[in-house]
Amino acid sequence: MVSNAAKALLDPFQGFVEEFCSDVYYDIQKFPKQKEIFSEFQSLLHLENKSLIRPISNRFLQMLKVCNRLREIMDPLIVHFYGFLSPQEQHKHRWLLNQVLDKHQVTPDERARIILLRQQMAKSARTGTVFNQNRKRRICVQLFSEFDKLTVLIDLYRGVPEEVAT
Repeated sequence: MVSNAAKALLDPFQGFVEEFCSDVYYDIQKFPKQKEIFSEFQSLLHLENKSLIRPISNRFLQMLKVCNRLREIMDPLIVHFYGFLSPQEQHKHRWLLNQVLDKHQVTPDERARIILLRQQMAKSARTGTVFNQNRKRRICVQLFSEFDKLTVLIDLYRGVPEEVAT
């Protein structure tokens, strides 16, 4: 019953976090090349490789785990999806990318490798299905244009103690 209360707390956000989690999972985990590149981005940021957790939106406790993992890998997600932004959007959000790269003390050689990987991904994205392109667009909007909203809502999910959610 308390789990229902936790769900009710997040209900006004109309699945914003759940949709983002699902889109990211299916965009990266289901495509071996994307998964490989995402793993390399984590390494280039000097982070332990962590895989995404499959979200099941009707299981609140599982979504807590998904949100905790998402916060752990937020920086690699920013690096990964930055390459799918338009040049204008890249210019607008460059500060966020630079903040991530500086935070992880990424060397010039590592930055060059990141750029090369993003260029490879951008080429493959242009040939993807309309469905996959639309999913990437949704992810980019939420991750960059709605970054503050996204992180607050994920943290709200994470702030619900597990004993309340059960």
